[in-house]
Order: sequence, then structure tokens, then C-alpha cells
Amino acid sequence: MNANYIPLGAKVEEQSHSKWGPKVIGETKEERKAIAREIRLSQRKEKKKIKSEAKQQRKLNDRLHRKLNRNTEKYDKNKDLNKQRAIDLERQRIRADAVKQAERLAAIHDPSGKMFNVGEIIILPGGIVKSKEGMRRAAEAKEQKDKEDAQRKAIENRYRDAERAVKLEAEEAQRAVDQGMPAPTEFPAKEALKRMKHPKRISKKQLQRQEQLKPQPVPPRPVIPQGISLPEGEENLLALWDITDAQITKRLADKKKEKAQSRKQLIKIQQENKKLNKALKVRKREADNAGIIFDKEKARREILAGIPKPTDPKSESDSDSDSGSTSGSGSESDSESGGGEENGNVEEAKPETNRNAAPAPKLDLELIEKAAEIERARKEKKQAAREKRRRERRQKAAEEAVKAAEETTRLEAERLDKPETLQEAHADKEAKEAKKSRRAAKEAKRLAKAMSEELSSRKRKRTDDAEAAGEGEPKTDKSHKKIKSKSEVVEVQPVQDTRPAKKEKNAKESSCERLNKVVAEQEAKMRAESTEEGPSHRAEQWHSDALTGDAARKDKFLRLLGAGKGASKGGDKDRKDEKKRKDASVDIVKIQEELERQFQAGVKMKHDGGSKKRGLGA
Repeated sequence: MNANYIPLGAKVEEQSHSKWGPKVIGETKEERKAIAREIRLSQRKEKKKIKSEAKQQRKLNDRLHRKLNRNTEKYDKNKDLNKQRAIDLERQRIRADAVKQAERLAAIHDPSGKMFNVGEIIILPGGIVKSKEGMRRAAEAKEQKDKEDAQRKAIENRYRDAERAVKLEAEEAQRAVDQGMPAPTEFPAKEALKRMKHPKRISKKQLQRQEQLKPQPVPPRPVIPQGISLPEGEENLLALWDITDAQITKRLADKKKEKAQSRKQLIKIQQENKKLNKALKVRKREADNAGIIFDKEKARREILAGIPKPTDPKSESDSDSDSGSTSGSGSESDSESGGGEENGNVEEAKPETNRNAAPAPKLDLELIEKAAEIERARKEKKQAAREKRRRERRQKAAEEAVKAAEETTRLEAERLDKPETLQEAHADKEAKEAKKSRRAAKEAKRLAKAMSEELSSRKRKRTDDAEAAGEGEPKTDKSHKKIKSKSEVVEVQPVQDTRPAKKEKNAKESSCERLNKVVAEQEAKMRAESTEEGPSHRAEQWHSDALTGDAARKDKFLRLLGAGKGASKGGDKDRKDEKKRKDASVDIVKIQEELERQFQAGVKMKHDGGSKKRGLGA
């Protein structure tokens, strides 16, 4: 039956409009997002590629430019001098290493160093071997270097101060011009700066180079006695003591070649390590996608285990010959059929391995092991440097502690050399405090007396004003009023009939301030009285009624707590004294309240209306 045949009467289902025409790319939001991401990544890769190509081209252009415009005289100018300097430095280094080699042997066989002609040997912490003569020379060199550094810094500071003086001079001249004054014509600081020589700034590397090029004295030639051999694998540097310049030149060239080879080997090791790190990143991404915890060491072992180890060439040749003989004996049809089946199996198994895990990178196990050794050596060096810093910090802290202890002992000795002892100073301090408290009490009493006199004088003035107004009220004399209390007695003296002369307003004090002073002095007096009682009286303020047992047991317990003898018997006496002190404080409070009431009443009467003039004491 034809596929285009449509039977009559059959109803053809209408296809949806969306199925007509080509498929729309980016119809959903996720598809559009993926397309935009791919576009961004491609643009980024293109930009990186363009940038790297431009960089490579710039490098090539610079190299060509240097080759075409090379100044041969610049490089050949000091060629002979630099060559001779390198030879001298190498000879000096060989001799210094030979002396150190002999010192190490002397530390083992003869610490006095006479057998090896190196002087007395000292073994420092950490197994460092030094000679006393070498340490002395190093100390002298360090002292000389410190002096040179101090001189250089002093010159720099002087030049900096001169620059600052010139700047200040220019600012003063500009300020004078702004203020309309005549500008100065002479600038002595500027002239002095012109006469000074600008100090040269030398880098640390250049300073080290200058230190190396300084002529060094030739050390005495050491000797290795017969029967003493060098450690295995160590070069006998004493045999190179009288080496010629030609031999040193050859030695330097060999060192240069070894350095270049080691640099190339290091680059290869770094490249292999980068490959391994890239494979570890792939494994980590796979573990994150699968939701598995990534173990770096385990993944590293798996990657290294999957790398095929190089086999011997003999075994490879044997396996090749065996395979050739077996293939020759078999028929062609069998081999074709068998090969087809094996290829099919391999092709079916490959996608499964690719799906399950990432392909193992091609790595060189020897280079990976060397990279691990280099990393281990770097960590050990870092740890040693950290330990050295910690040791130096501990040593510095110990030295500072010793200095602080010496300073405290010196101050203690100076204090003991003085005539006054600690007890005398303490006694003088207590006497001064007691004298100060007595003076404060006297001052409080004097202020209270002056306050009462002022209040009585104001009342007298008010009565005189009332008589002058003709009110006809009988005169009441309240000048002999006394205020008594258990702690102190404040008596008001009778006021004379004559009116006191007026004082200046600046010399007067308001009654509110005087009242505050009186209150403060009374509180100071109460505190002084409480301090004069002493610690012995406070120590005996124990409540023996709260204890159980007879009187002897109570006395013993109170003595243990710090009270004196008979503390339990003197409980009633203490309570009486406490009651007296409480009554005294109540009387002081009453006096304060009375004075404040009188002051408030005077203020109220003053601010009341009326034609009469009244003061604060009215």
C-alpha cells in the first residue's frame, strides 16, 4: 500500500502547529542559558589567544631588535676585569671551604685544632662548627659594617634635614609675599644644600657584591693528618689550594653547564607535576559531581598506580618473537575471525572505561618522585627557618627578662640606699592623712559658723527694715539661738547693732555654694572619723551572738577571724558606740535639712511680690 494513499472517509488527524517547520534553537530558558555560556567561553578563549600571540610577537620583536642593535663594546668593556674577579672569588671560596672542611674534621678528632692547624674549635647549638679565630674576625667585620651603615645613614639624615630646611625657607618666603611684606633675597639653606653632595642609594645586592670584592687575607693552610679520611662523597678541597687560573676557568665553565642542565631538569619536573595536578583537579571535579568526598592522597596513589612502568627491552623482544611464531602457525581465517572478535570486545569495553573514569595522564614516575623530593626539601627548609625564628624570639625574650630583672634589682638597691625605709614612709603617709582630715574638720566647723552668722545678720537686717517701715511690731532678738547635737555644737554669736560695711560683689559667694561646701566638709569629717578608728576596731566588729557554744569557744573563733581578746564581751560596747555614731550622723543630717529649709524660705520670700526689699535670710 502506498504511504501517500488516504482512504476515502478517513479522518486525518491535524498535526499541531508547533511540529511544522524546523526546530527552534533556544526555545527554553535553559537552552538559551547554555548557548550564552558557550558564546562567552569561546569569546574568552579567542581573547586569550590573541593576547598570547601578541605577547609572543612582542618578545620576538624585542629579541630581533637587541640582536640588530647590540653594542658589542658594552659587553666587552670590562670582560677581562670581570673574568679575573670571578677567578679570584672562586679561589677565595675554595680556600674558605677547605678551612671549614678541616674544622669539621677537627671537631671530631681534635677540638683544640692543633693537628689540623685551624685553631680551637667550638661546636654551637644545632651542630654548627666554628673556630674562635673565625668568630673573632666575623665580629670585627660586623662591627665595621655597622659603623659604615651608621655613617651612611648620618649622611642621608643630614641631606634630608637640609632639604627640609630649604622647604621651610621657601614657605616662609611665600608667606611673606602673601602678607605684603618684601620677599627675602638671600636663601642660606638653599646655598648650603647646593654645596652638599647628594648621597648615592646603593641596593642590598650591590652592597653584598662590594663586600665580596673586598680583599680578604689569606687564611693559614690547614693540614689533614695521615690516617684521617674525608666523609664519603665529599671532595678534597685541600688538594685545590694551589689551583691555577686555567683550572679555575674550566671549573667555572663546568659549573655553568651543570647549572643550565639542572635548570632544564627542573623545568621538566615542574611540567610533570603540572600534569599530575591537572589530573587531580579532574578527579576532584568528578568527585564533586558525584557527591563523594575527595581524598587527594588516595587519588594521587590511584593515578600513579595506573601509569604503566617501563619494562626491560629483553622481555619486550621475547614477547615480540613469541607473538610472531604463534601468529605464523595459525591460519589466516582463524586469525581474522579471532581478531574481529577481540576488536569488537575492545571497542565495546572502551566507552565503558571512558564513561566511568577520566583517562590516565602520561607521566614519568622518576620526575614525579624528584618533584616530591624537591617539595619535601622545601618544606623542611621552611620548617627549619621557622624553628630558627622561634629560637631567636625565645632568646630575645630571655634577654629582655634578664634585663628587666637587673633593672628591678638596681631600683631596689637604690631604694634601700635611701635613709627612709618603707615603714617610715608608710608612717609619714598615715600622719599626713590624719592631719589632712583634722584640717578638713576644722574648716567644716568654721564654714558652719560663718553660715550661721550670715543668716543671723540677714534676720537682723530684716527687723531693721521692718522698724524703719513703721510696722510697730515688737523687736524679737534671736541672736542667741543655739543648735546643739551630740556630735558637735554650732552656736550663733550675737550680732552687733552696727551694720557691717558692704563688700564687693566679686568677693561674695552665694549661699547655695556655701551650703554645698558645708555639706561636703561635714561628709569629709565623717569619713575622716571612720578612717581614724583603725583596722583593729573594725576587726572587732563581730556578732558573737550568732555563734554557738560557751564564751571561751566564741572568743577562740573570733580571734581566728581577726578580732582581739574579749571581742565577745565587748559586743554590747560596740553596739553602743555604733548607736552613738548613728545618732551623730542623724544630727548632721538634721542640721543640713534645717539650713536648706531656711535657704528655700528666704528665696521664696525674696521672689514674692511687694514693695518691701527682702534678702535671702528674710
